[in-house]
Amino acid sequence: MADSSDESKDAEQPEASLQEADSKEAQRAQKRTLILESIGGGNLGTMELRVAWILNSYPEARDSDIKLQLSYWQEFENYDGGAVFPEDLFRRTRF
Repeated sequence: MADSSDESKDAEQPEASLQEADSKEAQRAQKRTLILESIGGGNLGTMELRVAWILNSYPEARDSDIKLQLSYWQEFENYDGGAVFPEDLFRRTRF
């Protein structure tokens, strides 16, 4: 037979998990808002903001890491769309 303290602990755990999930969702929403504000203001100072801009500007890059990488290089590293040689992979930005 479980005592009442065990039952109250069980009742607190789901509530704590819900609060933690709500807190994480609030943090994600706040970060999303900051990123969108930065992109809207033309602030592309970090790789994260540049990738977010690419994903926002090139919807096809959302489904392909390769398209994302090539779009990033084209926009921010003067890649002309030609062949990519192995030595290029060492000097270009990688995610």
